[in-house]
Amino acid sequence: MQRCGVEEVTAALDSEDVVLLLVLRGSEDLEVIRLRELAESRGILVQEGSKTDLWRMARSNEGEYPPGILALVGRDPNANVEQ
Repeated sequence: MQRCGVEEVTAALDSEDVVLLLVLRGSEDLEVIRLRELAESRGILVQEGSKTDLWRMARSNEGEYPPGILALVGRDPNANVEQ
């Protein structure tokens, strides 16, 4: 499942099994930076993406601007079928 935007990602990091964070490359948003640092300190994989990447991957890609951060929870995207 996906968590989209600062508020949802913050809540997910507090109470869910976050396996991956996708952040906007070069983001200067202080909350995005804080969440990235928190995830990295917990050993959560963090990847950067372009605006197009985040727009395409967001669960709702309506509108002009993508969220600055996305979180994948509950399932490892690199797991095999049995996992």
